[in-house]
Amino acid sequence: TTQQKINSQHSRQGSSGYGFGLKRRGSDTNLKRRRDSDTNLKKMSGGDSITTTTMSERDITNGNTTSGPKSEVMDYLREVRENPIGASYKDPALENAYQRFTEKSQHVPWMKDNKELTIDEYHEWAEEALDDAALDAIFYRIFATGILPSPSAERELVLKRWMDWQNKDAFRLWSDEGGSGDGATILDYFSQSVRKVISHDEIPFNQEKDRYGNSSPKADNLFKVWGGIGGYDGRAGLGHGMLYCVDKKWWDSWEAYVGWNWDGCHVTPLSSSRKRPGDLSSERILDRKSDSVVAGTLGSYEIMKFGLQKGVHYVLVPPSVWDILYEMYGGGPPVPRMVLPLVKVYNRRERTFSTDSKQMEDEDMSVMSVEVVATDNEAPLRIPEAIQVATHPWVVHCHVCDASQPYRRGDAGSMSIRVMALPDQPLWRLFAEVIARLSMNNVKAFNVEGLGKARLWKRIDVPNNAKDVSTRYGPWTLVCKNRFAMLPDMHQTPPASKDFYNDLREDWEAYADHATLESVGMTNNDRLMIEYAVLNKTGDFVWPREAAAKAGRARHLAEEDAAFRRMLRGVDQEDKPLENPPNVAGKTIDAMDSSGRWYQVEISEIRNNEISENPGEEEEEMDMGNSNAAASAGKIRKTIEVRQVRINFSEHGGHIEWIDVDSDRLAIAGRYTIGKETTNGDTNKPAGPSDGKAKQTVAVKKGTTEPEPNGGSKLCTFPGYGACGLTNLGNTCYANSALQCISYMPLLRAYLLSNQYKPTGDLNKDNPLGTGGKLLEEFSDLLRTMWSGKYGEKSPTRFRGHLGRARSQFSGADQQDAQELLNYMLDVLHEDSNKVKKKPYVEALEDDWVKKTSLPRVGQEAWRRFLRRNRSIIADVAMGQVLNTVACPTCHFSSRNFDPFNLLSLPFPTVADVIFQVTVVRRGTSLNCPLTLNKTKKGDRRKERFERKKPIDGVFKAPSNQLITEEYAIAMSRLADIGDLRMQLQNICGISAGRLKLCKVEELVISKDMDESNPVKTYIKVTGLPDKEGPCVKVANTTNGSDKEEVGAAPPAPTKIVAFESTLAPRPIQSVKQKHAAATADEKKEEEEVESATASEDEESEVSGELAGDVALHRSPREMRELKELIDVYGDSRECRIYDSDPLPISKAISRCLWPKTEEEFKLGLRVDAIDHKRHWFPGSVVEIVDGDAVVEGTNESASGPDAVAVSMTKVRIHFDNFSSKWDETYTIDQFHKGQVRPLYSHATPRIKPTEFMVHHRYADKSPNNTGGSTNALFGQAFYLQCQNEWSTARAGAHILAQAARFLVRSSSTDVDGGNKEATASANKVKRIYEKISGTISDLIDILIDYDRRYVLAALGTDEDVPFDEQFGERETFSNPSFDASALSAALIEKVRLLLHKLPFEVRVCTADSPLGASSSSGTATAKTKDGASSASSTTTTQSTSNSDEVPFPFSLMRTIGNFMNARHAVVLHWRDPPVEKKSGSKPIHYFTTPVMYIRPELAIHKSSIDLLDSHQVNAKGGNNKGNNNNNNKNGASPGAGGSAGLHLGVCLTEFCKQQQLHLTDCWRCPRCKDYREGKQNMQVWRLPDLLIFHIKRFNCSARWREKITTKINFPLTGLDMSEWCHSDSPVMTEDTEDSHVYDLIGVMNHYGGMTGGHYVAMCKATACGTEGSEEVGYDFNGAGASFYDLEEESGVQTGWRLGRSKDKEAAVNQSKVAAANASKGVSESAEPLWLQFDDELVEPIPPRNVVSEMAYVLFYRRRRITPSNIAKYSTLH
Repeated sequence: TTQQKINSQHSRQGSSGYGFGLKRRGSDTNLKRRRDSDTNLKKMSGGDSITTTTMSERDITNGNTTSGPKSEVMDYLREVRENPIGASYKDPALENAYQRFTEKSQHVPWMKDNKELTIDEYHEWAEEALDDAALDAIFYRIFATGILPSPSAERELVLKRWMDWQNKDAFRLWSDEGGSGDGATILDYFSQSVRKVISHDEIPFNQEKDRYGNSSPKADNLFKVWGGIGGYDGRAGLGHGMLYCVDKKWWDSWEAYVGWNWDGCHVTPLSSSRKRPGDLSSERILDRKSDSVVAGTLGSYEIMKFGLQKGVHYVLVPPSVWDILYEMYGGGPPVPRMVLPLVKVYNRRERTFSTDSKQMEDEDMSVMSVEVVATDNEAPLRIPEAIQVATHPWVVHCHVCDASQPYRRGDAGSMSIRVMALPDQPLWRLFAEVIARLSMNNVKAFNVEGLGKARLWKRIDVPNNAKDVSTRYGPWTLVCKNRFAMLPDMHQTPPASKDFYNDLREDWEAYADHATLESVGMTNNDRLMIEYAVLNKTGDFVWPREAAAKAGRARHLAEEDAAFRRMLRGVDQEDKPLENPPNVAGKTIDAMDSSGRWYQVEISEIRNNEISENPGEEEEEMDMGNSNAAASAGKIRKTIEVRQVRINFSEHGGHIEWIDVDSDRLAIAGRYTIGKETTNGDTNKPAGPSDGKAKQTVAVKKGTTEPEPNGGSKLCTFPGYGACGLTNLGNTCYANSALQCISYMPLLRAYLLSNQYKPTGDLNKDNPLGTGGKLLEEFSDLLRTMWSGKYGEKSPTRFRGHLGRARSQFSGADQQDAQELLNYMLDVLHEDSNKVKKKPYVEALEDDWVKKTSLPRVGQEAWRRFLRRNRSIIADVAMGQVLNTVACPTCHFSSRNFDPFNLLSLPFPTVADVIFQVTVVRRGTSLNCPLTLNKTKKGDRRKERFERKKPIDGVFKAPSNQLITEEYAIAMSRLADIGDLRMQLQNICGISAGRLKLCKVEELVISKDMDESNPVKTYIKVTGLPDKEGPCVKVANTTNGSDKEEVGAAPPAPTKIVAFESTLAPRPIQSVKQKHAAATADEKKEEEEVESATASEDEESEVSGELAGDVALHRSPREMRELKELIDVYGDSRECRIYDSDPLPISKAISRCLWPKTEEEFKLGLRVDAIDHKRHWFPGSVVEIVDGDAVVEGTNESASGPDAVAVSMTKVRIHFDNFSSKWDETYTIDQFHKGQVRPLYSHATPRIKPTEFMVHHRYADKSPNNTGGSTNALFGQAFYLQCQNEWSTARAGAHILAQAARFLVRSSSTDVDGGNKEATASANKVKRIYEKISGTISDLIDILIDYDRRYVLAALGTDEDVPFDEQFGERETFSNPSFDASALSAALIEKVRLLLHKLPFEVRVCTADSPLGASSSSGTATAKTKDGASSASSTTTTQSTSNSDEVPFPFSLMRTIGNFMNARHAVVLHWRDPPVEKKSGSKPIHYFTTPVMYIRPELAIHKSSIDLLDSHQVNAKGGNNKGNNNNNNKNGASPGAGGSAGLHLGVCLTEFCKQQQLHLTDCWRCPRCKDYREGKQNMQVWRLPDLLIFHIKRFNCSARWREKITTKINFPLTGLDMSEWCHSDSPVMTEDTEDSHVYDLIGVMNHYGGMTGGHYVAMCKATACGTEGSEEVGYDFNGAGASFYDLEEESGVQTGWRLGRSKDKEAAVNQSKVAAANASKGVSESAEPLWLQFDDELVEPIPPRNVVSEMAYVLFYRRRRITPSNIAKYSTLH
């Protein structure tokens, strides 16, 4: 048995592996039948040096030793053994094999004798002496002689089919029936010689012979082109037939090989040196760089290159010729194209068009250059030049409407095809091709005559923001409304009658109304849906979509009617009365009068019924708590419900009627009427609620599924193609998707299904690296169940148990990575089937030998050593080699290693760096705002207040504290966060990271008509970024307004952000630190004792409830020293210009100095700690002193009676920091005494962060375009500003003015030199205006700082002229309760008022969400604050602003900024109009061309940032041009399937092969240096496996962040050319065949979700495979003879019924099985590839365009030309 199997296996699959084996199944594949019907092959082989031996299939199967290929094997082996150099088939691999053969022959006894070898002996010799290359060469020769026809036989086979087409098909296609429509036929355009050859009588339409002359049960009028591409009659879309495009280069090599000659008379003798062409590849004429569609996503159609010429780049062959060539050679993909209408022939000599037959004959003869003998009909004719094909037709997508779910969403679940079309194509021909190619497997679709009804729908593309115009049928509309077409049953034998075809054609033409595709509004890439009617129980046809729409409409009406009844009754959905029922009286409704007519009337009156109800237990318990309610309501509750309504029909000729609310005579308004018009209730009444319910029930019955066979298990929908889902056992989708993809890997699938590992002894149970063969056997059993064709769903419980025991990681219910499981499964299958039982020790290759030896030899030796330890099916079919080269940067030593792989992990292009374009805005200081903040006081003769460094070369360069705005370009890691970016920025610009606030930027253009220099043209809106915001890639995406990134598609634009330096510069007080450092241990101990005593005294006072005078005001020596040091420098000349002091110690001291003991000592602005109503301590300020209401005092506890005394008590209102005014509370002096109000920060904790708010620039827009008058508009750079919490608003106001001065700094470029005197004078005037404004701001800042210092000193009771130490000495207490700041505050207000109007802007406070405020005609707000600082006589201060109010900023001494503002407030600089010079008798002179005096700060760009941005722009302009070649589109972003942009797979492959720098952490040790180095690594593919797996590295992680890259990868479904990424000396590039590096997709694992969780779904290309592993691996595309399917063997249909089983159920099961078998047969006979989606147990077909998505995670490819030696080893015959 083993001998027969080996013989059968090798003899059959050895040839098919090369793509030229003829099939044993199908209409064109029976070898014995063909050889019986064709002429004798021995006669054909005359003249060949290779003879063909006639044999039968029985000889092959039974291993007959006297005939067939075995004798050829023996002869050839003997010839090789005797004279290897002179063998007829020379191959270096055979010569090498012969050398090994002679070496081993002495150990093989039978090798010494000159005798014939048995197949077992040959197999033993092959295992010992031959490697894969030698096996390839031998099988190519010896099995070709036995199975493949000789060159002359090939020529005769093709010639016969060409003549069949020429004499039969061409004549019928180009007769008057398929004419051009202008009275002439295509025959009229042929030359006279051509017409003589093909002018035979038309073969009768009903002649039942196949295209090769054999008897056939089907006539040749159907499926003229294999797969139905040519339509129902084979004439294709235009009616002129279908031809196939073949690569001209391949055709020329084939002509030379077989001796093809067009004249048919002189056959060129064949020589033995002729080389047989390789696979019939079409890659050279296909466009793999198309930007419109990904290769393979159009199913059976591929896009050809533009600019190709017939006869130069491709030739046209008939369909039958393509079929036989593809069957003999394999390759692909097929390129069918429809023949265009014949055009007038162009005269090359006269450059004119003509239809003259003589001229055309000359033209044709000049093209064909062939002598035609009219009497010889065996002469093949070239296809005339005048016949052209549509190389770039439309492609229309069409799918079948699911009758059980006609409104299902998405493309999954329905069979779909791609149809080639043209604008002027008749619509009926498109319909004819659709029904010929799409399989309608529903038994209810046809009547007893085998006919049904069908119609086409066209999808309407509705924009996302638009409403669906087709509400009833969704986004679909009928192509031909109110018509349908006849649908024949394609699974039955069609009547071989021309009359039947004519009837069909007439019906289809009537359905299409003789329209073309363009006339009905169809375009390229349109989506169609064919809907077929189904039979109901009465035998009538019903349209599923109409029935579903009616059922949905009825359901909607029933729900609407139920809600209408409940509304009338006044009840809820549970029929419980509403507490507040609607008043239905006066409501308009539809009502039917007694005569049956409907009218739109109003309800005039209602009639209620009282219903008594017993309250529930819960209600009784509630009533028990309310005695009054219980007494009034009692135990019985009465509810009111409307029962009848009064309708007045008198105005319609009727009378008044009372109608029950449940009557069907009432309906919602507009249901049966249109306005006030009436309708007849008997004739036009639509389906009411009762009808709706009935129809809904019918719809539900229609939607029920067929009975499930096999005891309730699902039925396999495509037997023979797998299609068996796997049950999810708890987060096992990762395993299900991986196992599904493995099950569709050729060779491995056959190996496991056929149990080859048992007879061959491959099962390795002793390998410690495996599972003892258990997992392999269990997986093999699971595959046999999945491919049995009986089950549509399988629960892999046993396999899951074995997997969990073998690897505990996969035993639980946690989510896992499918790629990890896939890698583990490949390793386990490899180790469990490893032929090496005891792995020997294999030494690594020596570096010296590697350096001296050629690279191919090194690679071969590395692979040989790898195979010494690893020999399994996985190693043979799924493992390759990668050449890994690492160069040492120090000694330049290059280390070369050949690393095996079973999976390539492809990275995304290196855009690990996210480019941030950061604009740094520095705080305003005396260095960068010299005119304002470095201006001296009046009387000071110095030019500058502080010394400044002069710039080098006259210009300050970034980074510099002399600049205001700087720009830096920083490259950050994708997974870094904002904190990392801040640190990088610190290193570049020198600003501490803690002082930087990063913000997102949104630049809003106010008016596009304005000049770029106009400051009000744009408004830069900023939004703060949290410190831990990240990762950077997410920040970049959200900042740029993108939801997801397109990694590698093209370098994204740099992300613009703004970094604001903190406007606070803390003053360094070094003397205090030095004093603390110099303090002795005794002094520190004394301080600690004092502080401890102070704390204990404070606790005792708190317990006693009394505040003992000076005890609470006692300060420690350390605090006194800090206070003295701070007061000495607070408010000096450096304040607000260089430093910003924190007055926290001063505020504490002032709070204690001003602490009141009586009501008269209450003061506004007093800072306190107060306890609120929730007993929480908060800091606050006294904002109002109010007279309290009358307080009753008495001697008794109730405070009532004759002893009560009314006393008036003064209260203070305290406003808490960071709270709104609604939380203010009032306190009395008693509460002060009781400790409910304490000095500042004695209980509350000071805020660490300063007060921060946004500052906006605003102006009054008075432009002529503003028709609404004057409106406020924001402009310029908004910025954040920080203030110390304990600053007074006067001190904070000085800070605001100092930072606003940054936008009044004029650059040196604005000065005008020489030339125009008027321009110079105007510029000088402007300069003087800015100098004056700067001086005003400087004076105002000095005033505010000076008064703030005077207030502090006065509050502390000190003299400004006497040093602090001299006044207080060693005092540790302060007390100044009699302090009055009224005079000081009044003086400040007056001075500020005199200067504020001179500023170019107003400072106003608003809410943060309304910075625009209220518009005013003058642009000046007139709101007046009620703050106490606004008036010296005012005794109250209020919250700055309500939710909508806007007030001027209060420059007050008695209110702190931390108490006045919070995060809900903002400051607005409302810019005034520029000054205008007015002279008497002349027009005003405008010196400013802009509406404001705002100056945009000059931007300085860092030098290194300029280089980075320039390089980034170059990359963005050029895109990612990595990996460009002639076969693949790898230019960055390219539209994918469906027009969606994406990244080509080639870009990822190029990134994989790109040289990269290793880090020391990678631990690469240089062999020469003997040390770890940062080497440069380069990887290239060396050896490609037959099954190539790519893992796309979508998941990225860092120490803090994780991300999933959702960039779409446009991976080709067909024609992935790997040659670009293979080393030039690799075996792949040195092989003769071109398709050895071309791969086609067979599976995809998709991951839906993110890093924290998701779901895996597999998509696989369904290929036929028998239950025992019989599969076809020589062909990767569907075609005639390239696929097989046996309905009787695979369907499992049983006839009759068995005892104990229902006849109806058995019949239903058989019908389902027949439908599934028909579906599989339709797939096997279809030119369209079948892609299945496996979502756990759900298996559904999907269109090829849906395979390419951004969810693709793991890709599975197979080599188009699988290695023949692997086929010989592992493939299984049916």
